[in-house]
Amino acid sequence: MNVAASVLLEGSWYSLEQCGGLLASAVALYKEKDYSTAVAIAMFAHEELGKCRILQDKWKEAVQSGKSPSVEQIKDACEHHIEKQMRGQGSFILEPASGSALGMAIKNAIENAQTPTGPAYRAADKRIKAEVDAKGEHDPEVRHEIRLEGIFVDLEDWGKAWKRPCKTFSEGEALKLLRNAVNNYAEQRDGFSNTAKLKNRELAKELDTWTGKPVLPEPNCP
Repeated sequence: MNVAASVLLEGSWYSLEQCGGLLASAVALYKEKDYSTAVAIAMFAHEELGKCRILQDKWKEAVQSGKSPSVEQIKDACEHHIEKQMRGQGSFILEPASGSALGMAIKNAIENAQTPTGPAYRAADKRIKAEVDAKGEHDPEVRHEIRLEGIFVDLEDWGKAWKRPCKTFSEGEALKLLRNAVNNYAEQRDGFSNTAKLKNRELAKELDTWTGKPVLPEPNCP
């Protein structure tokens, strides 16, 4: 069986709706000081954001080619956790240590922003981009592990203690992770639900004519 383009678009929207709903639950748990469960739920929300983008791409491919993908192809595309974490990425948070090479690069980039073709700015920009690329490769797997650490008790590698979710994440760590997830959702929500901003006019038309689509939850940072 094949999946029609309209069904793919519905799935993309529903995934974004679920992302917003999960984040609302994560924020509620954070306010109850259940930081580890809040983080785990936020990481699942990040996966749903990635699924939203994957299905949006599949919709675009189906419209452009005139060919509908099979059910098996769509299930496979939406199955891989780390891939969904990667596709759910938006902005990155860089937090360099004081006096670090990255910290100095950011400082130099700011100080030389008026001369972007100069050697000082170009060297700083190269260092920052390298860090962003590294985070882009590393962070999806980290988020995948975080969602497990926030839920399950596990034995430490050295075999004499246990990892306890209730002791894994501090309030500050949880807040940072939640804010990043909510910001990424808000960016996608704004770009997807405000059809006037969409560059893809076919996508805008399809969304405008879909009158029964649910309202996407409002983003809510702690």
